[in-house]
Amino acid sequence: MNFQYSKMILIVDSSQYSAQMTSRLLRSWGFSSEVTHSTIAALKMLNNGEVFPDMIFVDMANPNDIMFRFPVEIHSNPLWRSMPIMARCASSDSQSIVRAVESGYCDFIVRPTEPDVLREKIEKALNRSLSICRRQRPQSPEPSRFSRTQRASFQSCSEFRQTNWRCPGGI
Repeated sequence: MNFQYSKMILIVDSSQYSAQMTSRLLRSWGFSSEVTHSTIAALKMLNNGEVFPDMIFVDMANPNDIMFRFPVEIHSNPLWRSMPIMARCASSDSQSIVRAVESGYCDFIVRPTEPDVLREKIEKALNRSLSICRRQRPQSPEPSRFSRTQRASFQSCSEFRQTNWRCPGGI
């Protein structure tokens, strides 16, 4: 995969050790990452403009209702509507896997995670998201609703840098 710039993935994982291992693995593949330990903290980071990820990776070690509402909250914001969100679930928890996909996660991976499978699924989700945005891009870009200062803060968001526009519609 040849991205022109590093794609940033927000890791949401309650286990500090697991989050560090996932972050190291992603960095070894050329991705950048940011870690938070709850979906509530991730929502705050996104809404406050602290991070502009290209994808969110949520470990569902202890799935709860908030985790299943998380994609709905993210995709309700037009800026994040096309954001791919992937879930990592326990292999024996098929009910959580089905519920995760139904609630808006673009894909899932089961634990224990094979690195090659994880990389393939991440690349597929990122390419699908970029493809959707390219197909749905309007003929004339919408006028920017952001000031020059605000646009400068978006430089960590690779999709914004590429298109200066977020596509409508989810994945």
